[in-house]
Amino acid sequence: MDIQTSNMLAQEKSPYLRQHANNPVDWHPWGEEAFDKANREDKPVFLSIGYSSCHWCHVMEKESFADNDIARLLNESFISVKVDREERPDVDHLYMTVCTTMTGQGGWPLSLFLFPDRRPFFAGSYFPKNDHHGLPGFAGLITELADMWQNQRPLLEKQASIVIEFIENQNQTNSDKSGKHTTRNIPVSHEQPGLFSRAQSAGAPFGQIARNAYQSLVNSYSEQSGGFGSAPKFPTPHKLSFLIRYIQLRTSQENGDSEIDAGREMLIRTLESMVSGGIYDHVGGGFCRYSTDSVWLVPHFEKMLYDNALLARVYAEAGSFLKDAEPEKAHYFSEVAREIIQYVLWEMSDPGGAFYTAQDADSEGVEGKYYLWTYQEILDALGAEGAAIFGRLYAVSPQGNYEGKTILNTIGRPLTDEQRLIAKPMLEKLRTVRARRVAPQRDHKILTSSNGLMIGALAVAGRLMREKTYIDNAWQAATFIWHRLRTPAGRLLARYCEGESAHPACSDDYAYLIDGFLELYRATFEEIWLRRALELAHTAIELFWDTKEGGLYLSAHDVADIIIRGKNFWDGALPSGNAVAARAFLQLSRLTGESRWEDYLHGIFAAAELEIQTTSFTSATVALAETALWLEDGGTEIVVVEADRAHTESISMAAELHQEFLPFTVVALCGPGHEEMSELAPFTSDYESLADKTSAYVCRNQQCSRPVTETEALFKLL
Repeated sequence: MDIQTSNMLAQEKSPYLRQHANNPVDWHPWGEEAFDKANREDKPVFLSIGYSSCHWCHVMEKESFADNDIARLLNESFISVKVDREERPDVDHLYMTVCTTMTGQGGWPLSLFLFPDRRPFFAGSYFPKNDHHGLPGFAGLITELADMWQNQRPLLEKQASIVIEFIENQNQTNSDKSGKHTTRNIPVSHEQPGLFSRAQSAGAPFGQIARNAYQSLVNSYSEQSGGFGSAPKFPTPHKLSFLIRYIQLRTSQENGDSEIDAGREMLIRTLESMVSGGIYDHVGGGFCRYSTDSVWLVPHFEKMLYDNALLARVYAEAGSFLKDAEPEKAHYFSEVAREIIQYVLWEMSDPGGAFYTAQDADSEGVEGKYYLWTYQEILDALGAEGAAIFGRLYAVSPQGNYEGKTILNTIGRPLTDEQRLIAKPMLEKLRTVRARRVAPQRDHKILTSSNGLMIGALAVAGRLMREKTYIDNAWQAATFIWHRLRTPAGRLLARYCEGESAHPACSDDYAYLIDGFLELYRATFEEIWLRRALELAHTAIELFWDTKEGGLYLSAHDVADIIIRGKNFWDGALPSGNAVAARAFLQLSRLTGESRWEDYLHGIFAAAELEIQTTSFTSATVALAETALWLEDGGTEIVVVEADRAHTESISMAAELHQEFLPFTVVALCGPGHEEMSELAPFTSDYESLADKTSAYVCRNQQCSRPVTETEALFKLL
């Protein structure tokens, strides 16, 4: 066909897809039309998956997809399909699994070649246009594959069959060497004893799961610069969240002193090292996605909402957790949480109350240009004396530390409180100067998943740091998602952009949003969020639950355009949806008294059994091990009964509870003004206030204490 000036992506809402709308490649969005065309014309499908702030996606677009010669080859021999991984994470997950299966590695842009029925026969990630430093060139690759399609198709058929069979086998229940199936027969039946009781009677190894996860972090910990693993180094805040809770539990058990000390050192050094590095934006706040080196200096400069949501949450938690043992560090970590949240509110907020997805790494076609500084720019902004002081604090020099410019950092030189006060007005001046630059583009679509994480972060930070504004922001975002990203039948959609809500939500969307709603309930005690969390949880089970093997599939049972439904228990940059769902199900069980939710929780553990019980795997399942810690502890349920909601002090007892870091505790507030709790949690109807005073009942191991009416007495029980 003739090279064209626009393609079908021009009609899409996704900023990433629109970035390719003027390519000479005849791109199609993912859908039946593209695959039907491939079938009619007997052509293979070239599938390209990426996202708007991905630097190497931009590189491949400029090198290959904007090139007329490449476009001619693709248009003649392939049907080209472009997918925004953030709109269709289930498509991305399946074909990323294909890529890692076939090549041993993955990444974006993700490049695959498929039969018209969606079976893959070749996979890779970034390809330069021509052969370069050992990487095969894209031009030669598509020429060779087009020839194989015409002349060696049985070979491609065989390759596709091998890959599909392997992935299907991986998705099925694994067996041990004796042939015994380890995770069969776990549908939830409420006429039989719950899985929780069966797991307890079998000695469910929750403590061992947690210790395996902890040991995996010890084994991968970088003593020199904090974090886990080597370059490229990702923040992985869910690992730090687990560490906080692991230290908390071992401290409460009064054992494991060496683990407590080592865990605290890993936690503090990692939190300090990350915020000292160039991965943190010292001028404007917020974290970039990851560091290309092992010391956190040189980032990939894109900023993702999901990273900053999880990091704000863990820095806020660390600030609360460490406030007695390490008050100065605790204060600093809380301030970092504030800076991250301020960045999100400044740069990522939609007028409707929700939050955008990402900021690009590039501006004016150069990665990181917006964030880098020359010595002269610092001198012009701060003057000679100010530049000298600032240069010592943030490692600014005439020669720079990155391509002749400087990435601001305090690596190896953590600032004192006094130095931070000195630097604050200087950073504000630089922020004013930087605001005159061409800013990186924003991906302005609104994702259910990322917003669920941000709602949770704002609610947690708001209650722990006593910032009602954050809770209000969480409420606004949650209201936006509830009203704009649900179908009339109550099913979630994945993406909102320019007035359009689209794409079926995955189980991760449900898990992250349920978690956000539960945190909003904890922060406000408004039953509407518990009710909505329950509604979403019921829908998630209906759509995603595997009644044979347990766990949640990523795609709903009626999503027809995925050839293999997968389940994911492994954490990546984000905690796995199954892990977040497990934690949510545990909270729902304890808040409502419905054991069915604990049954589902144990169904997830059963389905993930092989992954969570060996130290070689548990670094990838730390988020699920966090819930194992809760089960090891047993957890605490507190029912607070109001005497009279008209008295403003009547909910102070519950509010003070939630201003403390109590990770294995749920609090239900009932009584006058909270009559809806008798419907959501019928067991709370049995509790009464004592002597017309707000009263609290503390319950552990199915046994409750006598009610107390004073906060001091309540905390003694904890």
